[in-house]
Amino acid sequence: MDITASFTTVQNLRPDEVRTWLEEKRIGDFTLLDVRQPAEHQNGHIPGSVLIPLPELPNRMSELDKRRPVVAYCRSGNRSRSAASLLADAGMTVFNMEGGMLAWNGQSATGPAEAGLELVRGRTTLVQLASLAWALEEGAARFYSKVLESAVEENVRSLFRSLITAEEGHKQKVLEAYERCGGRERVGAGAAQGPEGLMEGGFSIDQSLDYLRTREHSLRDTLEVSMQIEVNSLDLYLKIIRWSGVPEVKEIFALLVDEEKDHLKRLGSLLEASAI
Repeated sequence: MDITASFTTVQNLRPDEVRTWLEEKRIGDFTLLDVRQPAEHQNGHIPGSVLIPLPELPNRMSELDKRRPVVAYCRSGNRSRSAASLLADAGMTVFNMEGGMLAWNGQSATGPAEAGLELVRGRTTLVQLASLAWALEEGAARFYSKVLESAVEENVRSLFRSLITAEEGHKQKVLEAYERCGGRERVGAGAAQGPEGLMEGGFSIDQSLDYLRTREHSLRDTLEVSMQIEVNSLDLYLKIIRWSGVPEVKEIFALLVDEEKDHLKRLGSLLEASAI
């Protein structure tokens, strides 16, 4: 069975379209989902919205009524796009509010180009997917190393140092999965099947770093991009678990999912502490 058949394109709604929904529909007809942190929600949110921070969403999806469409939003549209992908994969009808609260408040928002999980297309075997995951983990470690070079605060530096170490550990777990899937080549050759210069979530390392440079490596934008990377990686691993027929592979990727959830929580906690 082709794993790529399960991937869906996230639909976007402009803020004016969301306003029309609010005017023409009852709030009980759909769920307006805020995936920002609690401090951000408290400082301003769309009336009637339900708060489930992105780091908590993988464990709280059951709180959402699958019979109702979901409109997800965040600050800039990046985190909510990732949230929408997770919910769509769970079988829900979901929309992402383009531009997030910045656009809702009349401001424009830009960010890294959406590559998301398009990378899995054309990679239909578990061996290919394990190789892809290894390459993306390697890219994430390189990205976090570059972020670390720009970080000043010791708590931020400590977090990204630990993320780099964790990504290196992920590579070893993915390699084990790759070998159990039937991969016989050594890791270098296996990883060569993966994309060069990309990381978890399908983002270009260089483009993401260029984006952060335009924002002068602000902590908020750095954390938002990092969270989007982690949740899209989580999404990929959940799909691999769903379609794998190898128990050992399911076990390894389940461990990776738990670690990605932990990364999300830690990034979210730092974002919460720095929210204005």
